[in-house]
Amino acid sequence: IGKTSTLLQLEKRLSAEGEFTPIYFDLQDKASKPLMELLYELAQHISRVTGYTIQQPGDFNRTGDYFRDTFLPGIAEKVASGGLVLLFDEFDVLDSPARTQASQAFFPYLRTWMESVEKIKFIFVIGRRPEELSVRSMSTFKGIQSTRVSFMNQSDTEAVIRQSEKGGSLTW
Repeated sequence: IGKTSTLLQLEKRLSAEGEFTPIYFDLQDKASKPLMELLYELAQHISRVTGYTIQQPGDFNRTGDYFRDTFLPGIAEKVASGGLVLLFDEFDVLDSPARTQASQAFFPYLRTWMESVEKIKFIFVIGRRPEELSVRSMSTFKGIQSTRVSFMNQSDTEAVIRQSEKGGSLTW
């Protein structure tokens, strides 16, 4: 479908423009992890991208307070003027009925986090229809702007492919 490719292109474009500091984070294998471990992995990735020094894993408590109240505000001050843009890929894997550890803690945490955070923007990509998500997942996104991106029809697909030919960068 190209969801990951789209997010990676967005990350590249935002980096080049310089107003935001984008952070791509794949949640594919994170559903069975406790909140503390999930946030620590996210913090490690943010640290690698931004060069910000990360604290010890023990600082990332079970409630996520350190991540939300200390780590993120500190990093938000050191990135591009527009702040961080967190690009979450495969977000719907946290909604899996078979693996609920991360979703039970992360969805309520995320809802509170999104209401109180400054200089951090979020983009979530899901591979399912919204109506297939749990009530817990849907309540996390209540009142948040969403855009459905779907398959292109054949003529639109051909037009996109032919753009490179028209621009002279690739011949088909």
